This record gives sequence, structure tokens and C-alpha cells, in this order.
Amino acid sequence: AMAALVELSAVFLDRGVAKWEAPNRDQGFLYFFASLEHLGFAPWRLHARARAHEVLEACGTHRSDKSTAALVKLSSQEPLAHSILRENLKHFGARPEKWTETLRSMLWEMPGWAGMFHRMEVHTSEAPPDTRVRVADFCA
Repeated sequence: AMAALVELSAVFLDRGVAKWEAPNRDQGFLYFFASLEHLGFAPWRLHARARAHEVLEACGTHRSDKSTAALVKLSSQEPLAHSILRENLKHFGARPEKWTETLRSMLWEMPGWAGMFHRMEVHTSEAPPDTRVRVADFCA
């Protein structure tokens, strides 16, 4: 799972070297990630596909016949990313006073990636053109 997240992060943050261009980068990483989830077939991913559909709906997106052609811009995904983070931390059984530590330990599994997202969020001129980079989206 972490390897897939790293590969998607690399494509999302790419500045012209990747083999393919991430669609909908202007919508943010959470949206980009959710828009790809319907492409999978593994039965154990049913929950992830349902959550991805919820993310797309919350972002004002509707899909018809599994197509992402009709995408509507969202002004801010941050509240959605934060609610997903809270939900996941509760699911993992982390107590609220330990959420920061838990999140840090999870991010240590992918050294450097959170830092790159943070850097490009703060220094937007370093982000790929027309790309909405947010650390909260990456963490969610």
C-alpha cells in the first residue's frame, strides 16, 4: 500500500519527468487519489472505493458510468481531508492526545514525501503548474 502511495505521490508532484501526467491535479491529491480508486478490481478494496466515491461526491463530483469526465472544481478540500484523518485515527484506536504522534509515526513510513508536499504547499512556485498541493490531502 505504501509503495502505491509513493508512486502516486511521485506522479502527482512530478514536474515533467513521469511517464504519465496526473489528472485533476488542480483539485488536490485527495481528489486525484479518489478519482483513480474506481479503476481497481480487488474485492478487498470495496470500502476504499466507497470512501473514494464519498470524497468525489463531497468535492461536488458526480460520475456517470465510472467516468470522471464531469469534474467540478472545489474551493477547499482541507476540511474534508481533516475529517478523513480524524476518522482514520479513531479507526486505528489512537487517543486524541496521541493523534500528532500517531500521524508522525505513519509519515515516517514514507520518508521525505510529507516534506515535499509541505514544501510545495508553502512555496507554491516550486509546485507543478496548476497543481493544488496540500499536506493534509497527502496525510488523508
